[in-house]
Formats: sequence, structure tokens, C-alpha cells
Amino acid sequence: MKYFLLCCQGMADNPLQPLKDRTPLEVAKKPFMDELAKESKMGMVSWVPTSLEASRDVAAYSIFGYDPKEHYTGLAPLEAAARRLNFNDVSLVFRCDFITLADQTLMDPQAGKISDKEAQLLIGELNKKIQKFNAKITPLSGYKNLLLIESPQKNQDAGDIETVHPAKIRGESISKWLPKGALGPLAKEIMDASREVLENHEVNRVRIDLNENPASMVWLWGQGKKPKLPPFMDKSKLKTKLWSESEAWKGLALSAGIDWMKTWNETEFTDFNMAYWYSPEMEFSKDYRAKVRHIEEFDAKVVGPVVKFLKKNKSQGKIFVTSDIVHSTEKGSDIHGYTPILWWGNGVGEKALDVFCEKNCAQSGPLHDPGHTFITEFLKS
Repeated sequence: MKYFLLCCQGMADNPLQPLKDRTPLEVAKKPFMDELAKESKMGMVSWVPTSLEASRDVAAYSIFGYDPKEHYTGLAPLEAAARRLNFNDVSLVFRCDFITLADQTLMDPQAGKISDKEAQLLIGELNKKIQKFNAKITPLSGYKNLLLIESPQKNQDAGDIETVHPAKIRGESISKWLPKGALGPLAKEIMDASREVLENHEVNRVRIDLNENPASMVWLWGQGKKPKLPPFMDKSKLKTKLWSESEAWKGLALSAGIDWMKTWNETEFTDFNMAYWYSPEMEFSKDYRAKVRHIEEFDAKVVGPVVKFLKKNKSQGKIFVTSDIVHSTEKGSDIHGYTPILWWGNGVGEKALDVFCEKNCAQSGPLHDPGHTFITEFLKS
């Protein structure tokens, strides 16, 4: 028996007027998911507790079977784990993104999609400036970076700080969105120090000459400490692998003792196989056409190979398909809500509906809340 957990970033949505009050999932051409739907159990699940921010990384904990209210520590620690950065239990890790300001207004949360090479030049100078804070920046890609503060006395109250994703405040003054809480002053000191370094840096002067947005400042957010998770094997009792291009999912998998799969290919399949279809362009997208294509690619490139593999090998298997979060295309943001799920396979199948979508899942199946208990139900079904 082989198990497959297949998740598509932000696949769930509300009905949209341009789609005649249908959702992108409802109108997408997804033959493999719809084929499974005909012989599946379907329902709805809440992956994100309303007490936590509606985000993909919070949802990931629930999907893996970990209660996010107990285990979630932040996005940055997961990305640090994905890069196998050496940080201890008292270190505090932030996302540290280059942004573009106009006076005090956040104009561009990606600093003109600054290149890796330019970012690394800036980071070299910034690290000299911020070493007095026992802090160091590590580049991820382009505008994305991580900042690690190692001093225990300065981050012993790591939870006492409030930050915000810079993309959520585009076009607004940063003054009311600066870090708050006991650690707020430290974070603001680092951010202010970055402005001093970046203001007249040669990299930015060249970017301005080329009519490109400069990197005006680093913005700290998504902070947290190293996650402490019981091994996933204790839950599943199965050898497990994950494939995804999401650093958050990779970091969570490595933190849980799950092996990494280089490609989504049957030659790498093991007892329990996870895949997360991710595209950074979809994070704040309001493009419903792009979302439909995103879902269709998930069906063709992730679900399709599994269906073909099980048919070809006449293998016994179980498949669980879900969205990690409800992404409102109308608002361009992730929101709280129930996402559609289906689970198919030996001993599971029942006569269901012909189309996998939010409406059919809500009509034909139960609501699962809290969501972090669902994976145990799937493995036992």
C-alpha cells in the first residue's frame, strides 16, 4: 500500500463574478482530480485556526498533523531549516526583505526584484553594520533574506513582538506598521541601521540611474524560534518523502524527520509520498486566469503521475488531495475558511460527484475542524 498526500497552494476560493459565480477550481480542466472524485469521499477541512493568521505555513503544520497552536513558531525558522542553517534553540530568526520606500511609504515589497548578486553585495555591507546586535543576514534569493539574532538575552521573549508581511502594506506609511512589543525597539534599530547603509550604496545608485527601484531598507517579519516537532514517523509509522519547491514545506519536512524528494517521479516514491504545488507568483495574485492555470498544472503534473502510476502498476494506494488555504482572488490574499478535500483508494471509495470543487465537497462530505487530526483519519481509513 502506498499513500499520497497532494496539496495545491491556494487552490480553494470563493465564487467569482467573472467566472459566473463559480470558483477557479470549479471551472479548471482537471481530469485526474475529477476522475478521483467519482469514487472518493469528499468534504471540507479547516487547516488554520481562527486564532492564528491565515497563512500557508500555518496550514502546513495542520496538514502534516501538527497542531499549529502548539507547534507553530513562524515562517522564517522553517526557511532557515530548509537551508540547513545552524541555529540553536534560543536563536531568533526573521525574514529580512529588501523593500523600496518613497519617504515613509512602502512602494515595493520586493525592491524591484533585485538580483541575487546585487543583494549579496548589499548584505556584505549590512552585516558589518549590524554585527553589534549579534545579528547576521543570510541571503535566500533576490529580495528575500533571513536575519539571525543569536544573543539569548535579547530574544528570550521571542514571542513578544508583532510584525507584518510587507506585501500587505504596499502603498501605506510604514510608521504604524513598524515592529511592536518588547523586541520591537531592537528590530527597529536594525531596520534603521539598514537605511543608513543602503541610502547611498553604489548598488542603489546604479539601480536609480537605470530607473529601477532601489533597496531602501530591510523589513523584518515572520520571526520565530527553531521548531521542535515529534518525528513524523511517530504519527505515520511509514517511510515518508516530500517533494516541493516551497522552502517553508521543505523546512517543516526536515524538522519533522521527513526525507526530501528531488523530483516528483515514481522512481522516488516510497511508502508515504507528499507533494506541494507552489508558485511564488500566486501568493498575492488577483489574476483568476493565472489561478485556473495553476490548478490545471497541479492536476497534470502532480495528481496525474500518481493516478497513472497506480493504474500501470495495479498498485494498492490511497490518495488525499487538498488545498492548503483559501486564497481570495478577489482580495488578493489568504483568508480563513474551509478548503475542499478528497480521499480515494482501497477501502475508501464511495459513489461521489463528478467534479471536485468547493460546492460539491461542502454538499457531500463532513467538516473537519480542527484540521490537524485529519491525517490520522486518512492513514487509518
